[in-house]
Amino acid sequence: MPTSRPAAALRLPSNRSAPRLATAWLRENGPAAGLAEPALSRAEVALDELVTNVVRHGGEPPATSLAIAIESDPGELRLVVEDDGRPFDPTQAATPEFPASLDEAIEGGRGIFLARSFADRMRYERVGDRNRVTLAFLVASPAEPC
Repeated sequence: MPTSRPAAALRLPSNRSAPRLATAWLRENGPAAGLAEPALSRAEVALDELVTNVVRHGGEPPATSLAIAIESDPGELRLVVEDDGRPFDPTQAATPEFPASLDEAIEGGRGIFLARSFADRMRYERVGDRNRVTLAFLVASPAEPC
């Protein structure tokens, strides 16, 4: 994977406001980095789900900080989410079972599945004492002049 200088970066505490702050930041910074609809909406849902997962399930001791960056290269934009929670590889999470009806449905358990489904690629690595999840989205390259 190419290493790029972040087009934008955000640090925030791992608390209940983090998903809202992260998605608002993405809406503000994503377009300037080359993320347009419909990829922007897919990225927003995926980011919300990953950040919510860190806040709710960051382990003991719980994650205390999050760092989010946007990296871009021609044709691809990546969201990199890092946290200091317990090691957890979302790429290895089982695909949830889907109920036959809404009456059988239980709340939760589908966030990682949504993030994986909405991104073109998901990658995990443990870097020191931090989890790093990279979500890649294919984007249209700017038109080259004739």
